[in-house]
Amino acid sequence: MPSELVKKYRLTYNDTFHKGGITVYTEIEGSTAIRSASLDVPESLLAYVADLLRNEKPVYYNRDTKHLHTGLEETGEEEG
Repeated sequence: MPSELVKKYRLTYNDTFHKGGITVYTEIEGSTAIRSASLDVPESLLAYVADLLRNEKPVYYNRDTKHLHTGLEETGEEEG
């Protein structure tokens, strides 16, 4: 299955278990349907993943590999 474009996201943090969670809402290419997927994120990585979701565009999610990733960027590209 190809990666899906992340349109929205929700970050959560559970202080009892010291772990984070992310729900991504993705758009299937060629469709207006929105699907969600929940991911558990270790506390140590939550800020990193939040930064990726806030500052990178586009961001994709692959349901088969469970990978969250950015689009292809040129080396040395400055953030705008």
